[in-house]
Amino acid sequence: LTVYDTTTDASVLQIDQAHVLLDYSKPDVVQVVEFLIVSNPGTKSVVSTEKDGPVLNVPLPVGYSNLQFEQGSIGNPYIQTSDGFADVTSVAPGSGQYQLVFAVDLPLPKAGLLGGRTLKISQLMPLKVNKLSVLVPEGISIADKGFTKGESQDMGTGVKYQVYSSGALDAGQSLNITASGSPSAGTAGGTSDSTSGHQNIIIGVGVFGLALVLVGAWLFWRDRKRAEEDDEDEDDGDDEAD
Repeated sequence: LTVYDTTTDASVLQIDQAHVLLDYSKPDVVQVVEFLIVSNPGTKSVVSTEKDGPVLNVPLPVGYSNLQFEQGSIGNPYIQTSDGFADVTSVAPGSGQYQLVFAVDLPLPKAGLLGGRTLKISQLMPLKVNKLSVLVPEGISIADKGFTKGESQDMGTGVKYQVYSSGALDAGQSLNITASGSPSAGTAGGTSDSTSGHQNIIIGVGVFGLALVLVGAWLFWRDRKRAEEDDEDEDDGDDEAD
């Protein structure tokens, strides 16, 4: 067991990798899924200035709703803030010591005069970002300067995502994404309904790197949660019928 000295200076932290996934599987809503992999290059654990207080504050895009976490919730261990949320978890020294996976819903604007639907996202980054990627379904394009279009990747069930990469962002700089177009048929962000299909996603994307592994894991978690909600609705309906 290694015991570290502590500091309350969260500015020493860095986001080694930030991956943003745009999920178009629900009508008129885009779910923005974010994967942040945080490192502490210092020699001290970063802690809060007060007991159970915030360590890392995460601003969210304006107009967001339906904040979700892959693990935990507001109150355990996260704290709601005026512009997003904060985490009370301390961060020990080391690379990739802390990982955060969360999602919010943003309304998809109506089509313009030319028929396109364009989503604009602006989000303040609380820490320096060393590497950034944005993943969108085929048919959606990112037009912002600074993004480089990569290859399209098959997620294992016919769902394909286009990967856009960007360079570093300084702490306090805004991440700006302009996504336009419509997902190609069968690539709106949905996945197979079978359990084996979900497992194939997670296994199949491993060769494409951590970003796509996280995408596969999120899709698996998302669809499992939706299935549980559907089961609960069916159970409620049965109870009412009785």
